[in-house]
Amino acid sequence: MKNIKLAVGGLFVTTVLFSLFLSWRGLTSVAVSNEYRTQIYALETAQAKNDLEIKQLLALQLASQAHEINIQQNSDHVVGVLLAVQSMRILPTIEAAQVIQSNLHTWRFLPVQKNVDEDNVRIINAIALSPDGKYIASGRVDGTILIQELETGWEIIQIKLGGKKPSVDVAANSNVYWMSPGEENSVNSIAFSPDGKYIVSGSADNTVRIWDVANGQEILRMIPDYYTETRNGITYYISGVASVAFSPDGKYIASGGTDGSLYVWDVSSKKTLAKVSPLPKRDISPYTMYVVQSVIFSPDGQYVAMGNTDRVVRVWDMQTQREVVSIDSCESGAPLLSSENSIAFSPDSRYLAWGNGIEVCVWDIVVEQEVLIMQHDHTLYSIQQGQYSVEDAWTSSIGTVNSVTYSADGRYILSASDDNTARIWDAVTGQEISRIVHDVDRYTGSVRFAIFSTDGKYVISSDSLGQLNLWLWKPDDLIAEACAHIPRNLTREEWTKYTDDMILYQAICPNLPIE
Repeated sequence: MKNIKLAVGGLFVTTVLFSLFLSWRGLTSVAVSNEYRTQIYALETAQAKNDLEIKQLLALQLASQAHEINIQQNSDHVVGVLLAVQSMRILPTIEAAQVIQSNLHTWRFLPVQKNVDEDNVRIINAIALSPDGKYIASGRVDGTILIQELETGWEIIQIKLGGKKPSVDVAANSNVYWMSPGEENSVNSIAFSPDGKYIVSGSADNTVRIWDVANGQEILRMIPDYYTETRNGITYYISGVASVAFSPDGKYIASGGTDGSLYVWDVSSKKTLAKVSPLPKRDISPYTMYVVQSVIFSPDGQYVAMGNTDRVVRVWDMQTQREVVSIDSCESGAPLLSSENSIAFSPDSRYLAWGNGIEVCVWDIVVEQEVLIMQHDHTLYSIQQGQYSVEDAWTSSIGTVNSVTYSADGRYILSASDDNTARIWDAVTGQEISRIVHDVDRYTGSVRFAIFSTDGKYVISSDSLGQLNLWLWKPDDLIAEACAHIPRNLTREEWTKYTDDMILYQAICPNLPIE
């Protein structure tokens, strides 16, 4: 029988005829478990055409076995991690990365303290990373801002919003209705200043506040105008700040309101530099409001963009104070579906990415056209050529994209979704290159926010349980971390069981001994 030898990472992989390779351990249809099913399809041919195909099949087979072991309660998860590492060494895939991440993420867990009065975790509304990458701040629904050391999770300082918002005497006038979504002092949005000395917060009490990071003291407070509207004899007072951002030079702050307004504040003069009033109108009720859910400056300071729950993304020129871009659909024709649009500029200020329902869309500001659409769907497309796919049920139902951001070098886009995942995409091709699945309820869980660490090594994410996690996502980092924490290599018996000796017995982790 003819053998084919393949060099993989300096090792020789011996394979038999491709038809035998497909039949090996049922590769054409691998049942992972009753609940989690993985099916690997050969879409073109039953004959191996080149070394890459063999790598792909072998890597996916090892990853599938690793996942099967990983989800079994009484199995040795060390074996699953080792198979995933070997799979990554042959050819990095999303599937193998998930097995390693699911076993490693608890080692990089940032502790979340409990409420004093309740036994509930403080739900996180926003996260921000300090410019030097040392500290992570989280704004919470109970009116606190928690600043932690990223490396250790150690709490540096806790800021508690105080004071009540100005109020209308509703009892004295039955025709007045006060609208301030969320808890009264809920911190809806936070951002560090470019020098890292200050944090700006926007909250449901209709305040924009600047805090000194060193001592947690409030040093400046700005209050947007209250928006009122009268319908059918009832006056609605709408208040609340949903989003805030510092300009790249730290001179200005942009804030988006729950009434649909956009403010740009001059920090030194404490005055309003510009204001975009709520857009012409919609039916208003205590349950429907158009909120500026996301606001951001471009890195060059030329633009400020806003994502509004009226399902339109708008870009304003800071010099002319005029709208230059208005986007109400993707090029695919899909309308903007997200109720919490998240937007992000690329580091060179040329591209604008935003969450649109289950999609991440990217717009080229210069040529004024969309260049990428990426979808949070169930299917993992691990092979760039598209010849093989893995259909999985490892995630929850398809959900809305909650946050979008670029890596510091502009090479990657990171998105977080209600489908319980955070995903890393190639910013040029739109290909999904890594996926992080949170360990929360797969049907009701949600990843609220995800950002890159300053060096791009980690993904920092928060979920619907109020947990903060740090995840490795690059193949080399995942392999190194796995080998640093597992106690042993595979035994010869385990090696034969899972590889059928298609690869010569070896140390998957060179730092650990072999038989």
